[in-house]
Amino acid sequence: MKFNSRHELCILDNIRLVSGVRLDVLHNGQWGTVCDDYFDDRGAVVACPQLGFKGGIFIGNSVGDVNGKIWLDDLKCKGSEGKLAEFRRKYWGSHNCHHSEDVGIRCDNFDRESNDGVWGDWLNSSVCSSSCGGGIQERQRHCDSPPPYLAERYCSGLPIESRSCTWSEWSTCPVSCGGGIQHRLKDCHIQSSIWDSTYCDASRESRLCNNTCCSGT
Repeated sequence: MKFNSRHELCILDNIRLVSGVRLDVLHNGQWGTVCDDYFDDRGAVVACPQLGFKGGIFIGNSVGDVNGKIWLDDLKCKGSEGKLAEFRRKYWGSHNCHHSEDVGIRCDNFDRESNDGVWGDWLNSSVCSSSCGGGIQERQRHCDSPPPYLAERYCSGLPIESRSCTWSEWSTCPVSCGGGIQHRLKDCHIQSSIWDSTYCDASRESRLCNNTCCSGT
């Protein structure tokens, strides 16, 4: 393993971590990044041993600004592959990404060969994708409490859940003048049960309506 403290690099077997988090790969003598499409904790389980660690987790794409090549995209793996390049789905340099989607991973040396992976807590949900006419919220979690060392011990279940965040139409205003209150609710009849039971109860909005003065008052 090669360490370069000046640039905070950890390099081994044609991949490296920049600033301890951003995953780079070497191809044709040029370093480039990896797009996060389909990449998850199982990708980190493959990449970190290439860097000399026992394992690691995917930490998203908050890895700083960078220019240059994006070498790999659509890396969807099982976690049992020997190297990142073994499960590339596109040609080198073929992608539909921006550097804001560069992969970040955190590698470690936890002794977890005999342990199953355990899901961490759910992260905060995303903003509803639409303020009217229907939308989707997502939340995600990582298999990192502890993370698995072997692919067959990866957490069961999905790392991402989604639910409808569709608002109903506003109720009819109860008055034609003088001020009234309208209400609307979120439609959570189907998917809310996979999150928390208070989702429907808490998802109620109100607004004033027809608040002009009535004639003669």
